[in-house]
Amino acid sequence: MHADDCPTGKRLLARDSERFLPVEWADEPVRPFETVVVVTVTNGKGVLARVASAIAAAEADITHLDMGDEPAQTATDIRFSVAVRDRQHLAEVLRSLKRTSSVLKAQRYKPVKT
Repeated sequence: MHADDCPTGKRLLARDSERFLPVEWADEPVRPFETVVVVTVTNGKGVLARVASAIAAAEADITHLDMGDEPAQTATDIRFSVAVRDRQHLAEVLRSLKRTSSVLKAQRYKPVKT
């Protein structure tokens, strides 16, 4: 991909124009992207329902969830795969989660690089 004003793109176009196709970017994303959100909650009745409701209230879709295989402790991490429109929408989801009772922490999952 080269912008119209890219010197390298102009040089390549002059040499091999049949390999170039014009493209345009959409103003808005055309489909949601999935990301993983880790929510640390205090265990109790109805916690999963409240967290799922907060995600739905932010107009995001839950595509997968993982509570792990460990027995429940006082606090538990739940990993949600959620479909969001963009980073701003993800921020709205995280704010909605943080306002939810029983939620201690909510953040986007970032894998550890080795």
